[in-house]
Amino acid sequence: HRIVVDSGSRLGSSRAKAPAVALDGSAYAVLTRSGLNVEYQAVSSQEISQPKIILTGKASLTQPSFDAHGWVWAVQKNSPGQILVVRPGTGNKRSWNDLARVEAPRLRGYRLKSFRISWDGVRAVVVACQNKRCRLLVLAIERTQNGTPTRLGRSVDLLPDLVSATDAVWA
Repeated sequence: HRIVVDSGSRLGSSRAKAPAVALDGSAYAVLTRSGLNVEYQAVSSQEISQPKIILTGKASLTQPSFDAHGWVWAVQKNSPGQILVVRPGTGNKRSWNDLARVEAPRLRGYRLKSFRISWDGVRAVVVACQNKRCRLLVLAIERTQNGTPTRLGRSVDLLPDLVSATDAVWA
């Protein structure tokens, strides 16, 4: 997939799939075709940055998702119970990436089909499967005072009788 901005400039590459956009439109994140890397590009009225890989998984990753604090989330589909998230440096204010390890004990042992962060960055909606049965979970995101995510906390199973699902998104 290629994303074209008003100037006609192209974002991403021919290897890209599953795009996500920051809330303010200042950045894009895509999965590379292998599904193992998240590629990031910042966008301003003056320029589009070169794509850079900001996350790499040992196994396939879910589609990237931005939160209101600028963190990019993409989770290994075979969830290890801990998630690595990144807030990319912008090059002007911050040239480095912030990394955070987010504890996710509720997801341990599940295979994830979908993982999306709400626009306000307060919740995650997850399609998590185990033993031929899927769950549609909403989990609270716990953060430090400065907004760094630390843990996926309390969860609600939205459809307890659900058998199968492939994706969930916030409307």
